[in-house]
Amino acid sequence: MTKAEFIARIVPGAKNVEDKCGIPYLFIVAQAVLESGWGKKAIGGDNIFGIKATKNWQGKKILVRTLEYFNDDKQGAKFPKVYSITYMPKTGRYRYDVDAWFKDYDNIDECIVDHMGVLLQPNFKHALGEKDPKKYAEKIQAGTLKYATAPNYAKVMASVIDTVKRYIV
Repeated sequence: MTKAEFIARIVPGAKNVEDKCGIPYLFIVAQAVLESGWGKKAIGGDNIFGIKATKNWQGKKILVRTLEYFNDDKQGAKFPKVYSITYMPKTGRYRYDVDAWFKDYDNIDECIVDHMGVLLQPNFKHALGEKDPKKYAEKIQAGTLKYATAPNYAKVMASVIDTVKRYIV
């Protein structure tokens, strides 16, 4: 699948989410691009957002090696396997190389709907109503509970949003 084909596959579901709850569709598309490497690294083939399976998840799941970032080195018990924990002096955070459980969807549309549910959780409600996709990315990282553990997530998302705009006609 080309980059243009991947975006064309995501846009209808993303626009549907924007129509239903106001989350900017460009943010949703850019997040799918970032999290899945243009669809090439989608977990299980259809988890284009890298949505983790919590202990309450009753659906299919898949164990995947991933990187996580935390403020301390006491988070290892959260993961089935920890390969390494590395202190990053520039950020004052720890990078975890771990195995984690992720949701395993039957199709991309199922993932897009579930992703909407993640973004509608109370810890991200303060971002709702923000129409600018870059500002939306900043807001979901500005709360007490952040969307992503990566230290430069909002900045990276801004760059990906600019890239995605070149593919949308």
